[in-house]
Amino acid sequence: MKKVISGVLALFTMCCMVACGNTTPQQDTTPTAQTTPDTPADTASLEEKYPNFVTFDFPAATLSDSLKEFMQIKFSDAMASEPSIENTEDDDLIPACTAYTYDLGAGISLTLRETTATQKCCQVYLYAPISGQDDLHSRIGYAMGGVLGLLEPDEETGNRIMTELNVTNVTEPATTRSLGNISSWTYIVNEDSIMFNIMAK
Repeated sequence: MKKVISGVLALFTMCCMVACGNTTPQQDTTPTAQTTPDTPADTASLEEKYPNFVTFDFPAATLSDSLKEFMQIKFSDAMASEPSIENTEDDDLIPACTAYTYDLGAGISLTLRETTATQKCCQVYLYAPISGQDDLHSRIGYAMGGVLGLLEPDEETGNRIMTELNVTNVTEPATTRSLGNISSWTYIVNEDSIMFNIMAK
């Protein structure tokens, strides 16, 4: 258990210097082609239909590229294969999205969800079983530290988020929450797994 937490704390600072030489994913200014015939011509209609729906200011690919480079420094098999892709239709609360799920090894998965219309990331979901192969704890600590460092590079903010989420708990079922500068975090502990659900705010 101490290995998980010390790994997150140590790697939080380290990941700020490693991933692509920059901790905060930069806004993608490259024009992107529309991917579906019914995609709005601009984001105005999306913002009008979903005024309370927030996205990060970068596509899922920007975050996945940075995290893949970071993870493979220590775990060469992490995110080595292409992600599985799932498209979801819009509803009254959420616009149409595309989810990319990556295998981080040891049963850990990372899902990045972006809106189909704007191709901006809106959700990061990190899942891990509580028990498994020998390097499970170091992998989840490394992955969580990488995501935290990329989304919330301010060390004080990162430390506060970890404290408020109570990431030392991996055994007692609980749900804890914390707010960063650009992200909203929920940490869920079940009997056999832990999950981080991170939304843009």
